[in-house]
Amino acid sequence: MGRKNASRTKRRNSRTKARLREHEYGKLFNGNVYGQWEFVFIWGLILALLLGLWFYIFSDTFPITDENCISTVFVVTNSEISGGGAVFKDGSSGKNYKLDGGYFDIERFSAEASEGDVLSAVISHGKVVSLSKGESVYISIDDMKDLHERLRPVSYLVLAIAGVWFLYIAVSWYVMYNAERFPRLIRFFVKPEYINKSKVYKKQRKGF
Repeated sequence: MGRKNASRTKRRNSRTKARLREHEYGKLFNGNVYGQWEFVFIWGLILALLLGLWFYIFSDTFPITDENCISTVFVVTNSEISGGGAVFKDGSSGKNYKLDGGYFDIERFSAEASEGDVLSAVISHGKVVSLSKGESVYISIDDMKDLHERLRPVSYLVLAIAGVWFLYIAVSWYVMYNAERFPRLIRFFVKPEYINKSKVYKKQRKGF
């Protein structure tokens, strides 16, 4: 009876260890690499940051054409300068518009614009691309077009970097999944302490 219980306990412990090893090394890398979710998290985080940066730049470089521009007039009911930019409210629609100080003449705007002023503006894709009051031009549509044209290649560069990073992820996964075929190459992608040496270098040990 004692032998049967000992045998059951041994089998149960063996199954438990197998489950732990499977959880520890996981199936994503064919059991070759420890801490698979750490790699997934880092890969995903960097890719998300690159794609987020690309989208942030790309969404701010929309083409400005006559078809997507709307001319309007704002009545300023409240304006303030903060964080290197300006915020003013359109009295007719009640909308707040935030303008980046790098895009327009903020010093002239802060000195001249005040409550009750009427501002002529051009809106494209929901953003102010031209803003003036009489002879004072705070944002020039031509300057905004030039800015967008210069920023768009930057967004493509960031997207290209994201593509290279995705390719790196694909190559890394392939090498890590097939680590037994690439026992030396895997060291370029994984620290030694993360490698399941008893599995990856099993064939090499048999050769000795």
